Formats: sequence, structure tokens, C-alpha cells
Amino acid sequence: MVEEWTRARREPPGVWSSVPSSLTGRTLEYFAPRPMDELVACLRREDPARPHHWRNAPFEVSLPLIALLSSASARSPARIAPGDPVWRALSGQAHGGRLFELAGAVSTGPVRFREQIAFAGGHSPSTARIVFAPHAVIPGLFGSLEKTISGTGDRWHPVEFAAVLAYFVLHLHPFDDANGRFARLLVLNEASRSGALWAGAAMSVLMVVAREELASSWVAARREGLQAYLESSTHFVQALFDHAATSGLSETVIRMGEAARRACASGAVRRMLYELIVGGSIALSRVREIAGCSTRKAEGLLDALAREGAGVARKSVVGAGLVADVTPWAREIAEGAVREGFRANPIVQGEWR
Repeated sequence: MVEEWTRARREPPGVWSSVPSSLTGRTLEYFAPRPMDELVACLRREDPARPHHWRNAPFEVSLPLIALLSSASARSPARIAPGDPVWRALSGQAHGGRLFELAGAVSTGPVRFREQIAFAGGHSPSTARIVFAPHAVIPGLFGSLEKTISGTGDRWHPVEFAAVLAYFVLHLHPFDDANGRFARLLVLNEASRSGALWAGAAMSVLMVVAREELASSWVAARREGLQAYLESSTHFVQALFDHAATSGLSETVIRMGEAARRACASGAVRRMLYELIVGGSIALSRVREIAGCSTRKAEGLLDALAREGAGVARKSVVGAGLVADVTPWAREIAEGAVREGFRANPIVQGEWR
């Protein structure tokens, strides 16, 4: 069994096809990923009993990464509003099988399969670094994605699955708009559904802070298989959480969650922490609304969050409430992990810790 997935990691993860351009007549080289249900054959199986970083607090340690995603782009899907797609994904409200619904949550227009040429790394298809899958194969390949996600519940190594999911969606480039935002939201959604939110948050951050490193890694992957890309992704995620731990960021957010849970229900704590850390602020009135408590108890809760969250959260200068900005801290940690995971491109030895 081990030999099977090891061999699959070194096989080409897609197919090149030569198609003449209808405009210039020049031959274009398209690259389409292999069906998703074939790509997962290269993944290690996940052992549910194996401990992970911060297994008891995956939501808390993921929040600074989600905040970094939110700040990365003015069109980022992370918004504190009714129907916020990221909150829906993190809280288990989004259904992984309804992929068009997920895409619609982050798209600026109608969601439909693209019919135009899509490319990257150049000013035209003929000069591009890559021309993505021809539109004729998109429906079938997208169907393989739906089939894999709605499958029998097979459990793969969470980082490797998130990495292959990102690779597949961005090489398929199925829609006219928002392919990157859809890929990040889908990775978050599937990781949350499988109980490995930390892995999805980390890989989504990688797509934002290491675009050039990913592009270079994928050039090699298209030639030589996914082995080095999967190893680097795993090493990046491990380095990311190691750095977050040694910096104190993870422990600070965990303490904030523990302090809040002593005063109110877990679901309310998650929403409060999400609004504070990802949204950047939370008002006293909002704490009362979420926790369903008195003004006095809400004030005590804010005091506890500010005390345990020193360096992350502080009292608002204007009005009653807290403000937070973890994105510079999270970006510094993520960029350090990129240097370890991708720029050095190490061969990772041993099992994921």
C-alpha cells in the first residue's frame, strides 16, 4: 500500500495537450490536472489517533491565519456580516457538496464554467507560463472534485489533502471569476468538515503569502509529480505552527478562548473570538448580544479577554469594546515558515508530528 501512494506521487499530476489558437493559429500548450479522485491516490492515509499541533484548540490557533487571509485582499471573502462565507465554513454551515453555492459566496457575478482561455505568468496565452485546462474538459474534471468531496469518508493526511485540493482547483481554473477565493474557501470548508481546520487555514495562507514559491513548486510538480510539493507543504505547516507557538501568538489566543469559556457557552466564544480577531473589533453591545448576558457580565468578559489577550487585544479608545490586529504578527510568522518550507525546499523526514 505504501509503495502504491509513493509511486503515485512521482507520476505526472496532469495532461498536456496541444491546441491551435482560434485567433492566431499558433499552437498552445494546455495543462489539465488529472481527475481529483485519481490525484488523491498519492496521499497518505490519516491516522485519527495521531496527535497534532494544538489538537484541543484548532479553532483558536486558526483564527490569526484567517485574519491574515481577510486582510490580504480588499475582495477577500472574510467579512463579518450575515451569511459571511468564511464563518459559515468554520462553523460547519456550508455543505461541501454544493460547490457552485460556495463559489457564489465569493464571486462578484454569476457562477458559471468559463469558456475563455485562462492563463498565468504572461501577457497572452502564447507567452504565458501556463495555460490552464481547456474549457471542454472542465465539467468532467469538476465532477471528479464533487465525487471526491462527497465520497465515502476516506480520511487522508489533512495537510496533503488541502495541498492537492489547492493544486487541483487552481490548475482547473473552472470559473470566469474568483478562482483563487473559491480555492481558499473550499480548502477551509473541507478542512473544517473533516475536523482539521488548522490544516486548511495554513494552506489557505500559503496561497496568499507564497504565490511565487507555489508557482515555482508547481512548475516542478507538473514535470516530476507532487512529491516535493507535498513535502514542502507539510514542512511549511509544521514550521508555521512551530513559529506561532514560540512567538506566543497561539498560546495567547488559546488563553483568550479559555477565559471566555469560563463565562459563556462554547458557541458564543467562537463567534466573539472570530469577530474580534478576524473582524478586528467587538463592541460591548455585541458581546451582550452573542453571549446573552448582562452589561456587567459582558464588561467582565471583555476585561478577561483584554487581560489574557495582551499583545493581541486591547480596550478600544473610542466606545466600549475591544480591538485587535494580529495580521502583522501572523504575516511575519507565515513568511518565516515559507522560507523554511519552500525556499529551502527540504526533504521532510519522518511522520507529521
